[in-house]
Amino acid sequence: MLSRPPSGFYGVSASGKRWAVQITYGRKAHYLGQFDTKQEAALAYDRAVRQCGKDKPLNYESIEEAEEAAAQA
Repeated sequence: MLSRPPSGFYGVSASGKRWAVQITYGRKAHYLGQFDTKQEAALAYDRAVRQCGKDKPLNYESIEEAEEAAAQA
């Protein structure tokens, strides 16, 4: 299993006072945007992983869990 990055979430990194999200597939990096909370950013990453069907680590067990964490943040 991969170790978690400094943000605590895969695909999420600090960008000033916001959180940037990026996913790599097809040998290309895909920028998904910036978010106010790292939980919202992690949700965007997890949605992208599930959509592209790639074998990448997820931050949450389910989209529902991710949505709940983002809503509470």
